[in-house]
Amino acid sequence: MKAFLKFNFALILVVFLTGMSSCKKKDETCTLVIKAVRASGAPLSGARVKVTSKEAQTSGKGEMADYLPKTSLTDGAGLTTFTFKFPAILNIEVTHVSFPTPTEDLIQLVPGETVHKVVTVE
Repeated sequence: MKAFLKFNFALILVVFLTGMSSCKKKDETCTLVIKAVRASGAPLSGARVKVTSKEAQTSGKGEMADYLPKTSLTDGAGLTTFTFKFPAILNIEVTHVSFPTPTEDLIQLVPGETVHKVVTVE
């Protein structure tokens, strides 16, 4: 009887520990890659990309996600990358010295994924 109880206890312990290890929190980090291009489709390096939101980004548990706005310049390939803790709908504004009127767009971030957006600056 004691051996049976020890076996049951060991089995329950193994099942419990296995279940606990599989409850790891998924990475909810959202990555946004913006590519700024000219009307011809050529990459636009040195473009200023500003990302804002009308609503505060929170986890729903009271945690503030990110400080917005975030601003970055595109590289030689017209690319810039932003990382966010939580999904959100964001405003994108792209400007360049050659195109002073801002080009604006919206993007929705997806939990745990990289979202790519091409913005044509004219």
